[in-house]
Amino acid sequence: MGDWHFVALNSNISRTSTSSQVTWLKNDLAANTKPCTAAFWHHPRFSRGSHGDDTSVTPFFQALYDAKADLVVVGHDHNYQRFAPSRPDGTKDTANGVRQLLIGTGGRGYYNFDSSSAATQEVGNTNTFGVGKLTLTATGYTSDFVPVSGRTFTDTVSGACKKAKGFTVEATPASVSLKPGGTASVAVKVTSTGTFSEQTSLSVSGLPSGVTGTISPSSVTPTAGGSASATLTLTASASAPNGSATAPSRAPRRRPRTDVNGGVLVVRSSTTGDDGAGQPAGQHGRPAGGSAATPSRPPRRATARSSSWATPPAASTAWSPAGWPGRPTGPTTWTAARRPPRRRRSPCRPARS
Repeated sequence: MGDWHFVALNSNISRTSTSSQVTWLKNDLAANTKPCTAAFWHHPRFSRGSHGDDTSVTPFFQALYDAKADLVVVGHDHNYQRFAPSRPDGTKDTANGVRQLLIGTGGRGYYNFDSSSAATQEVGNTNTFGVGKLTLTATGYTSDFVPVSGRTFTDTVSGACKKAKGFTVEATPASVSLKPGGTASVAVKVTSTGTFSEQTSLSVSGLPSGVTGTISPSSVTPTAGGSASATLTLTASASAPNGSATAPSRAPRRRPRTDVNGGVLVVRSSTTGDDGAGQPAGQHGRPAGGSAATPSRPPRRATARSSSWATPPAASTAWSPAGWPGRPTGPTTWTAARRPPRRRRSPCRPARS
């Protein structure tokens, strides 16, 4: 399923470490090339409900832990339980542990929490029917417990895939204003996700008429889990017309697949505009807004959009890593919004005699 590898297992048949099912599981996980992995079966490895912990499925959990899997979904006990990422023996392990979600709230009675568990239960509920909703990306997941109508208990948790890697791009400030003949600088930050540490080329094109942009350095290499910075310098010629432009930025889908948060940069030029920068970028490079003054008109607020893999914008910027032949570097497209022409007055008619 996209960047996720799902494994369905049967906890009602042989599941010893030497069983054919566990042997198949180990081979399947070894052949998997996707960055995110989840598995589901019936009997929980960990539970504080009436059935308690089930050590018979430890071989499942061990194989998944060894393969750096991310998520396990189980049932059996009629309640909701969310556990911390754990090793097969229940020891909390936030770096390499597998998170178990026990969702047994389909509608048949409730089981109380009357057992102890070797793992750490982070959230639990014994009186609400509902379903689990998973939102998956190329680098992680968000799990939501959605209750039936009339009930108020909810739970949300997010996690990152252990084998995923990629990067995000952020522009600060999110908007700048230029006078004709002026310049402005924008800080570009490339942040590593997971173990990504590869050369990333940066480019900009399709700027408004009379505006040029250069990025220095033109490529950066963030360290794994770290970031690298560059500077985008925008220059407006003396003849640059009034107008504004918006450019969402994103990275193209590539190998290894990556989930990239869009950064947006808004550029405006104005004959009486302010040379100062706009408001700083919001979370993940999303703009905080800003405007440029124009003669005899109130300030205009530029609209800004962000992008993601699922909903690529009509006008988009591609920041792509170098080293994948045949993959476009992806130009930046700027959509200009010009001031409408002034309305002409009709000529005066001569007075009647």
